[in-house]
Amino acid sequence: MNRLTRRTPAILCGLLLLGGCASSLSRAEIVAAQQGAPVTAALAGTTDAGPVVIDTGAPNPAAVGTAVSGAAGPAVTAVTDPAAAPGKAAPAAATGGGKATGPAAGHGPVVAPANHLPITVGFVGSITGLYGTSFRPVLTAIQANLTDLTSRGGINGHPIKLVVSDDGGDPAIYLAQLRRMVEQDKVLGFVGNTHGASLSQAAVDYVQAKGIPILDGDDSNLLAPTSPMIFGFGAAGIALNGTEFAAARDLLGKGRKVGFISCQEVQQCSDYATTFSGFSAKAGFTPVFAGRASLTAPDFTANCLQARSAGAQVLFLRIDINSVKRIARDCSRQGYKPTYVTAPVLSDPSSPTNPAMDGLIIPSQQFPFIDNTLPEEKRFRSVLLATVGLDQIFAAHAQGWNVADIFAKAAQSIAPDAIPSTALLLKGLYTFKNETLGGTSQPLTYVPGKPPAHVNNMCAFPMQIVGGKWTAPRGNKPSCL
Repeated sequence: MNRLTRRTPAILCGLLLLGGCASSLSRAEIVAAQQGAPVTAALAGTTDAGPVVIDTGAPNPAAVGTAVSGAAGPAVTAVTDPAAAPGKAAPAAATGGGKATGPAAGHGPVVAPANHLPITVGFVGSITGLYGTSFRPVLTAIQANLTDLTSRGGINGHPIKLVVSDDGGDPAIYLAQLRRMVEQDKVLGFVGNTHGASLSQAAVDYVQAKGIPILDGDDSNLLAPTSPMIFGFGAAGIALNGTEFAAARDLLGKGRKVGFISCQEVQQCSDYATTFSGFSAKAGFTPVFAGRASLTAPDFTANCLQARSAGAQVLFLRIDINSVKRIARDCSRQGYKPTYVTAPVLSDPSSPTNPAMDGLIIPSQQFPFIDNTLPEEKRFRSVLLATVGLDQIFAAHAQGWNVADIFAKAAQSIAPDAIPSTALLLKGLYTFKNETLGGTSQPLTYVPGKPPAHVNNMCAFPMQIVGGKWTAPRGNKPSCL
């Protein structure tokens, strides 16, 4: 089972690092946050509050023979093992000769007695603040994936411990928590950091100096594709913008008049504005409208009227998810219904049921989340359905799941009887040569000392809302610019 453990008497004060011990989150609020609900506690104090430690549980005794000792604290959520009925042990491969068995299918057999030492990894990202709504499902999927793996025997018999911190979109908090997790919690690496607004050069320099890998959780920050210690899952930085144009071109055809609305407050929005014309031309579109707006704007009617006057048939949106909804609402009220294109994390489960957003296109860099064909797609759906309703699963969940799969594949280099280490995790990452994780990912290759080359490949799996439902018109065939 998931376990919430206290590192020291003074460290664990809640999920949000902005909170001090006097205003720590309740257990119920932590559970709610992990399951995607808003965090509602009033928080005050300093960033010394420390991270929450999510112990994804000792390996199931039926799978590996013994449980990890010393796991403390109340259960946070139940282990979501779709193959086991409530109260029953997860199924495991037959044991023999004292050898540990039982990792999830596709993650390799255990071939030596396991020492059950945990693999401790961290997550630092924006799960509150302006982008919290967009990124929180990434964490939900990561936790669900890792919990399921541990319930099935862990990775080569090693349980997985996830240390979670929220940076609220603040670069200073992000860097402070990287330091804290590396130097105090002794994490081996980071899994799925959603740091689009909080990754700074100082943070990049820190992980490079320490040799600690970050498996990127959103790939949107321009610094991400510059570092050999940031392991992206697809197009990153400026190239990430190009995937939207590839998806729109293949679903709509060339020759469309296009415009964009991007935010004023975040650097990524400014970068989007400066690259829009070039990407439009490359995709065979004609740019006719450029709009900028505040993330806090209550109304976008003026932008809608200007885009309509310019003749924009397609509107690309680089802004927060709530603003995406308001733009669709305000344009619809004016009788203006362009086709919208945006990043996967800027859609949510309500998008298909919103008539104003019908036709919305997103470029998923992972498997289309509605697909249920491949073995890992089946595991994704069955595990998430234990905590997330079918109509609540969307692209950000697939994004988080994919990053956790990258970690699980790399961690296979940690033998059952080995002491988990960063060096072994890196060794596993460097075995990736056009790795597709069973068809659920774009080809991934990681080379020591070099940023991943695939972060410059502008490829994604197009998805579109049609008639109130998500569709994947090209299936598992990506579109590339």
